[in-house]
Amino acid sequence: MEDDLKYLILGYRKYTGKSQKEIAMALGIPFFTYTALEMGTFKQPSPQLLDRIENLTETDFKRVRG
Repeated sequence: MEDDLKYLILGYRKYTGKSQKEIAMALGIPFFTYTALEMGTFKQPSPQLLDRIENLTETDFKRVRG
């Protein structure tokens, strides 16, 4: 899951042209947590964080990952 999530948020950030700090703020998480997500080293994001990522990226990540 970490790689799929990593590519989702990295792709979203590149597509929107936003900085890592801007995305971290939009998700309501610390900058270092966001960078860990983007590097694929954040192993177990909470369901609430996954919901915020889905809302931000307008995806249904949890359904796709099933």
